Amino acid sequence: MAGGTQNDGNKPGGPVVWVMNEDDFENLLEAIRVSQEVIIDLETTGLVPYAWSGGPRNGGIAARVALAALTLPNATTPMGDEWDEKEPTTWLMPLSHPDSPFRGEWKQRLKEMLLAMRETRRPISNVNIKFDAKYWWFPTGVDVTDLIAWDPQVSGHVIDETEPRKLKDRAPRVFGIDRWDDVEFTKPGAAEAADLFELGSYAARDTYWTWRLKRHDLQAMYLEKREDDDGEGPVFPEEIQMARFGKLCTWVSMPSVAALTRMESRGFRLDRDWVRAKIEEDQANYRQAMDRMIELTGIPPRGESIHATSHWFKKMMELAVEKDLMHVASMTKNGAPQWSKGVVIRQERRWEGPDEMNFARLLREGRQADKRLSYLKSWLHLATQDGFIHAQYNVGSVVTGRLSSSDPNMQQVTKKLRPAFIPRPGYVIAAIDYSQLELRVAAFISRSQPMIDAYNEGRDLHRMLAATINGITETDVTDELRTQAKAGNFGLLYLMGAQGFREYAETVYGVVLTDKEAVAIYRAFFDQWQGMREWHQSTIARAHRDGYVTSPIGRVRRLPGLYIESQRGFAERQAVNSPVQGFGADLMNMATASIMGLLPGTRPVAGAFPVNTVHDEVTVEVEEKNWEAIVAECQDRMVNLHPFLARMGCELDVPLVADATVGTRWSLGDVGVR
Repeated sequence: MAGGTQNDGNKPGGPVVWVMNEDDFENLLEAIRVSQEVIIDLETTGLVPYAWSGGPRNGGIAARVALAALTLPNATTPMGDEWDEKEPTTWLMPLSHPDSPFRGEWKQRLKEMLLAMRETRRPISNVNIKFDAKYWWFPTGVDVTDLIAWDPQVSGHVIDETEPRKLKDRAPRVFGIDRWDDVEFTKPGAAEAADLFELGSYAARDTYWTWRLKRHDLQAMYLEKREDDDGEGPVFPEEIQMARFGKLCTWVSMPSVAALTRMESRGFRLDRDWVRAKIEEDQANYRQAMDRMIELTGIPPRGESIHATSHWFKKMMELAVEKDLMHVASMTKNGAPQWSKGVVIRQERRWEGPDEMNFARLLREGRQADKRLSYLKSWLHLATQDGFIHAQYNVGSVVTGRLSSSDPNMQQVTKKLRPAFIPRPGYVIAAIDYSQLELRVAAFISRSQPMIDAYNEGRDLHRMLAATINGITETDVTDELRTQAKAGNFGLLYLMGAQGFREYAETVYGVVLTDKEAVAIYRAFFDQWQGMREWHQSTIARAHRDGYVTSPIGRVRRLPGLYIESQRGFAERQAVNSPVQGFGADLMNMATASIMGLLPGTRPVAGAFPVNTVHDEVTVEVEEKNWEAIVAECQDRMVNLHPFLARMGCELDVPLVADATVGTRWSLGDVGVR
C-alpha cells in the first residue's frame, strides 16, 4: 500500500490497494457500493473485445481483461489508514493475468464488480470509456451504459478541439507532470506478459489522473464547485463560454458517448449469404469492365489495377486519351492528368459515341465494383462468429463535432449495399432520417426569414427556388427543374462559386448547366433566400476577428488557417459550414440518446434499439408486432428536442421533420414508410 500526494506522473496521489484474496475482493465490492463514483480502467489483451477465441484481428490472442484499476473517491482502505481526504483510493484487481489469484474466474469477478456498480448506481467515468465499456459487456452481459457519466477525452475535445486529447497528452499539459509510458502495449497479449505489479502501477496512474482530469474539467465548466467560486458564477466571456461547454457536455457529448457505447455493443446483423452473392456479382462486373477497357485501349492485360497510382492504370489512361476515348480536363498539383470521380462522371455524361465505347462509363463501373468488393470483403472479415458488425462511432475525432465511423466505416455504405444489413428475428429495420437537416439548421443560424417562413409553412424549398429561377408558379415545376434547384440549395449554402457549383451540380445531381445557367441559379439563390449572403459575410468577418466560430449551443471551431494565405479560402468555408454541420450532428446525437433513454430526463422508447447512425439518420431495430407506434415515438423524439436545447440557451424556431423507411433490410422499405 502506498499513499501521499504526488505532483508527478510516477504514482497516484492517494492510497493504492491490491486485491489478492477473497477478503480483499469483498472490501473492493463494498468500496464500490459506498464510493461517490467509479473511475475504472481495464488493461486488456487486445483491441477487439468480442474476439473471445482469438483470431487474426486480435493477433491470435483471445480477448481477456488482465487487470482492472478502480479509483474510488470517498472510499476507505480496508485497514482504516488515514490520508488526505481529498485524495481517493485506487484499487487494483488482477483478473486474467497469469499471476492473478482470480485468473480462472476473471469473468465472474468482473461481473460482480459491475453488478455492485449497478446495485447502487455509481456513475462511471474513464478516458476513451467506449472501449472499456465493450470489454465490460461482452464477457459479462451486464449493461451499465446508463451509468456512464464522463469521459475527459471527450470533454477535452469540447474545450479545445485543436489540442491532443488522449490521457497521457492532456494530463501532463494540464498538471505539469511527466508522461508515464513504462508499459508497452503495442503487441496483442502484452498486458498479460507484463509484470503484474508494473502493470498495476501503470493502470493506477491511468485512473487517478483520469479522476483529476475529470475534476479539472467539471470545475472549469462550472459543473462542480470551484475553489475560487465566489457565488457569482461565470462573469467574463471566457468563463461564460466554459459554462456553455459544461452544458454541451451534459446534454450532448456525454449522453452521446453512452448511446454510442450501447449501440456498438448491440451490433448490426450482417446477412453473410447476401454479401457473398454480391461479391460474386461484383467480381463479374469488375472483370467485365476491365476486359472491355483492355480491349478498347489495346493495353496488355498485366497488372490490371485501376488504382490511380498504379503504372498500369496510368499507361491505360494515356492510351485512352490517344484513342480519343477520354480527354484530359483537369490536372493534379504535380501536373499529371487527373481522373477523379467528378472528372470521369462528367465525361461519361458528355460522351456522344456508341454506348459500348463509353470508356468513362466502364471506368466508373469498374471503380464502383472494385470499391464495393473492398467493403464487402472487409465486412466478412469484421463480422463476429454470430454474424454481427460492431462498428466504432468516434466522438471527438472530427473538429466540427460530427461523428466518424470505423471498422467498418458505416457512413460510406451506399444505398445499393445497405440491404446487406438485416434485423434480428422478430424485428424490422427503421431508417429514420431528418428531412433537409442542414438547410433547416442553416435557415435558423442565418436568420434568412424567407427560408424560416417557408419551413414553418411546410413549403418545398426546392420547388420555391425552381419557380424563381424559371419564372413560373410552383405548381408548374417539373421534377427535373426541382432537382436543378435542389442542387442550388445544397451546393450554394457554403460559399461555392458559380463555376464550382456547376461542377457540383453535374457530379452529384447529374444536372448539366451552362455557365449562364449556373450564374442564373447562383443569383436566384441569394435573391430567394434573403439574409443568406449577409450571413456568409458577417460569419467570415467575425471569424477573422475572433479566430473561431460558435454553434447555437456553444460548440467552438477554431480556424487558424484564416491567417495563412494558402489556407484562407478553405478556412472561410469552414467558418460557414462548421456551425451548421456541428449543430446538425449534435441534434442527431441528442435524438439517438433520447430514443435510448440516455438523455437526462428521458426514458427509452420501448421496443426500439438503435444499431447505426449515419449523418442525419438513425437506424433502429424495431419490434415488428408494434412497429408503427414505436417508429412514431422515435420520430417524435427526434423532432421534439426543444426542452433540451432551451437548457443550452437555444430556442429553435425552425421545425424539424423526420421521415422513416421501414423494411426487412436496411433502407429496403418493404414494410412501410412514415
